[in-house]
Amino acid sequence: MAACWAAEVLEADPLLLDHGVRANFGLASYVPGDTPESLIERADQEMYAAKRQGVSVLGLPEAESG
Repeated sequence: MAACWAAEVLEADPLLLDHGVRANFGLASYVPGDTPESLIERADQEMYAAKRQGVSVLGLPEAESG
């Protein structure tokens, strides 16, 4: 998963960490009937949920997080 890879790269780079670079990601899967806007809205909600949990968190909907 690209978001996991990106988070690992950010956490492994001491220069980025020294400069306070952090990232949170929110993911959503397409549900039949989704519009681009509704899909982005769900991903955005997951990103903000990840931000509330801390830094370098990957937000997945419950059904996707296993």
